[in-house]
Amino acid sequence: MRGQDSEAALADVVPAAQSGGGRRHGPDSGRQVSKRQTRERILRAARRVFETSPYETATTRLIAGVAEISPASLFKHFPDKAELWRTAMGCEPPVDSPEARRAPDAIEALRRLLTFRPEDWADPTRPERAAAWRAAEEALSAYKQGGGFEPAPRRPLRRQRTSL
Repeated sequence: MRGQDSEAALADVVPAAQSGGGRRHGPDSGRQVSKRQTRERILRAARRVFETSPYETATTRLIAGVAEISPASLFKHFPDKAELWRTAMGCEPPVDSPEARRAPDAIEALRRLLTFRPEDWADPTRPERAAAWRAAEEALSAYKQGGGFEPAPRRPLRRQRTSL
């Protein structure tokens, strides 16, 4: 009798497994709904953090804390901070490089240079000098017409440890 009960139970289980019965993870399952809700909560938190903090200080740990999830859970939805920025803000993340942080200094140096241009800058006997001044003017003009840019905030220099 025991063998017949097992066979009957197996007969009930096998067709259900073959027909796709049992646990379902379709688009309307509770699991999928929960994943979508978590993703939306992450995006809301990211927008809030990115709107109030510079890109490099807005950490994924901070965003996860605002979303009230673990950082590991955040990375199940987004591979890195840049992708989270793209999805939440709808654009590429701000450029953060040593060159981008130095750019405002270069623009300011160019402005000062043009302010203190020598009187003989357009001397016809030295056309290369006039061309250089015109190129500097055009570069500054193009920068102004392009609306400039928002450079990343400067990072403080780290002091090197020295051993004596």
